[in-house]
Order: sequence, then structure tokens, then C-alpha cells
Amino acid sequence: MKFKFLSFLFSCLTLVGIAQEPEQPDFVIPRYTVEFEAVRSLAQVLDYWHPLMETDQAWNKNKGDGAVVFILDTGQNPHPDLSQNGQQYNFNTTPEPMADGNGHGSYCAGVIASQDNTFGALGIAPDAIIVSGKVMRNNGTGSSTEIAAGIRKAADIYAATFPDKIGIISMSFGGGSPMPDTEQALLYAQSKGMVLVASAGNNGYPGQGNTMGWPARYDFVNSVAALDQQSKPAQFSSGGEGLDCTAYGVSIYSTNQNQGYARVSGTSFSGPMIAGVCALIGTQHRAALLAGDRTKINERVSAHLKKYATDLEGAGWDVRTGNGLPKATVINNPLPDQGGVEPPQPPGKLRTVNVTVPGEYTMFWRAADKELFENIRLKFEVEYQSTYPATKAHSVASGWIGSFFVQRGFVLLAGDDEWEALFWARHFAEMISKAQGFPIVCARITATNEGGQVFTLAGNQRRQGAAAKGKAGIKS
Repeated sequence: MKFKFLSFLFSCLTLVGIAQEPEQPDFVIPRYTVEFEAVRSLAQVLDYWHPLMETDQAWNKNKGDGAVVFILDTGQNPHPDLSQNGQQYNFNTTPEPMADGNGHGSYCAGVIASQDNTFGALGIAPDAIIVSGKVMRNNGTGSSTEIAAGIRKAADIYAATFPDKIGIISMSFGGGSPMPDTEQALLYAQSKGMVLVASAGNNGYPGQGNTMGWPARYDFVNSVAALDQQSKPAQFSSGGEGLDCTAYGVSIYSTNQNQGYARVSGTSFSGPMIAGVCALIGTQHRAALLAGDRTKINERVSAHLKKYATDLEGAGWDVRTGNGLPKATVINNPLPDQGGVEPPQPPGKLRTVNVTVPGEYTMFWRAADKELFENIRLKFEVEYQSTYPATKAHSVASGWIGSFFVQRGFVLLAGDDEWEALFWARHFAEMISKAQGFPIVCARITATNEGGQVFTLAGNQRRQGAAAKGKAGIKS
């Protein structure tokens, strides 16, 4: 399986790294833009996003020296503006030389840890250790096998070499479907105590669906969209259910692979910015994080990002910015929990959460006196009692509802109609969710039949003006 890297460079630059492959790969890396490249910088550039991220206020406490960030990308070349304190641990899982012959990995490194000196760029966590893992080839492609090996290599180096620091993996690649070896490698890294961050992708957002790539779509990976200079969602930025947060990704000044500098755009660079914020959080709360269950560090840092992010688009979570913008100053807040995903609820109390499950689900039904199955499209609004956040419910509920109703059919009693089909769909949804350990109540379920008629049941209602009757069988 291949990851394809599409890089578009403007002005006098040439098109870089479009791999020629005989068939469409399962994964692609989002295209990004380079506006210009400079040979050197005589003075340090305090880029526009620094005051917006409030880095100066956070740096009064730390600049990331308690963290090590593993940048899994196209490699990283030596640069006068990048610390070499982690260079001896750089590694390569591709068959090519370690050097970054593409540039993407070098851009990502500068966003995170360009040093605070008198020249060049300035990263968000300039004192963090950075380790480069080359998992992508110079032409922009990489196999899932090589990427999975890189993730495991990063986790092993972290556990053996940096046990007293917070470890972070920054990934600016993605694809259209999950790969089992990559997923297992990520879970392995999480078990070692590493924080996982991935760019959401540059597919834009048409107003519905989910345009994010993998691994950003995993619920245990912190997915990051992009903002423009006005703190609005960048036009190219992907979105959808499960998006965690956002950061700046338009015209970011960073290091390049030729010991110079460039301005770059893409979620490829907002992701590393949040990886840098994680380095600041990890440094500030290192003692508490390392003293607890290391397998929960990723969850705890993720909870911190979400809880203290600045809301941007409307009230609460949304598909373009997730939970909002986690500024560097989130480090000033205490950890939101002592080992779980979110702050503890009051003793003996659970929240009731309402969730509209995204998407429509097709179900087939027929009465015993009919010959052919009829098709109805279902929409669910559910209630559940839990300490989980609502975003967790979206992914969990849609997962089991979708898997259950695909190619399912109900055989009902003679004379039954859409109302009875809807009632039994609700009944089985509640029954299956209970069996899955995530019990819900269908607050509202709506069906549209093949003729366009709409049927809605709310609460405990069975059907309009009819008494409950009969039982239903189920056919796979």
C-alpha cells in the first residue's frame, strides 16, 4: 500500500514529488503549497500566528524542554535554526538515504522547534527535542509497512531513551481508509505513553460528510484542521465528525531542506503546531502525567486540548474547527482529570447527552403478507447517560448503528406498515446498543420510504394513534 505525496510549489519553483504508480494507492498525503523560499534570514521572524497563539505568555513558564517530538515524514536535513540535540536518534524505515529530498519534513520540523535565537524562523516549542523518522520517500510515497515500522521505532526509542520526558508523534500524512498495521502501531505507541497528533487533510469541506484522512480519523489520534490569518477555517482544510481541534496553517514561515526558509500552507503545518502545543502541555504537567498511568497520557493531553481550546465557530464543537483552537496558554490550566478522558462527574450522577447520529441508514422490511422487501432510510436522534463527551458518542453510536442496519431486514406481521418497521428499528437499535455496553434511548427516529413519505417516532411512541401489537422477526 502506498501513501502519495502531492506538493504544489508556486512562483519560480517546480512541481515536486508526484509519484507515478500503476494504480491508485489506498492512502494519499494532502497537497500543500510553498509560497516562496529564501536562502537565509538576517533577522528572526516573529510570524503572525505567535500573538494569536499567545506563545509569549506560555513561554514565561516553559518552551517545551520536557518533551521530545518524533516527526514522521520525509526526513529532516541539518539546519542552523534547528537544534541537533535529537539528531543522533534519527531513523529511516525507507530504502532511501536519510536526507530530506522533498522538503516536507523540514518544513514540519521548523514549525515545531525552530530555535529562539537572533535569526530565521521561530517554532512554537523551541526548546523541545525533535527526532526525525523518515517514513516517506523523496518522491512523496510511502508504504503502510514502512510507516508502521516507523511508528513502532519511535515508540521504542522514546521508551528506552526519553522515559523522563513526554513523547509526541507528529504525522502530516493521511489517506482514504485505515490500514491495520498502521493502526496497531499507533496503539502500540499510545501504550508506551506517546501523544498522537495528525493533520486532518486538505480536501476542503463541502458542507456534509467527512473529508478527513487516516490516521486523523482514529478517535485516539488528535486530528487538526487549519485556520487562515483571520482565524477562519482555511478553504482547503478537511472536516467532519471526529475532528478534534484546529491551528494556523496558511502562509506559515518555517525552515526548508536547504538551510533556508519558506512560507508554506496546509494542515501539514497546523498539525505540527498542535504537536508543539502538546510539548508545552507535557512539559508543564510532566510530573503529574508521568506519575499516572502512562497508557492514559495520550487521552489526558487530548482532554486538555479539548477542554481549554478557544471556541471559534458557533457554540461548542463543529465540523470545521472541532473543539476550537488550543492556544499555547492552555498550559496555564490544570490537567482536567486524573487519568480519564474528561473531568470527573459529580458523585453518583451522570449527564444525559443528546446526539444526532450523522448520516442515514438503509433498512429493508416487509410484512408477512407481502412478497418484496421495501426500503426505508433511517435517521437517529438518541439520548444516553454517560461521562463521555458528545463527540465520542457520534463516532461510537454511528459505528454500531451503521454496522447493524447495513443489509438488514425486518419481517413483520401481516398488515404491518412503515410505522411498525420504524418501531422495531428503534427497539433493536436500543437492544444492540445495550449489548455493546453503550446503552441509548432513541429520543427520535425518522424514516423516509421509497415514495418520499416521512415517518417519525419520538420518545416511547409506537405509532400514530395505534396500540402496540405483535412481534417481529429479523432477517440478516
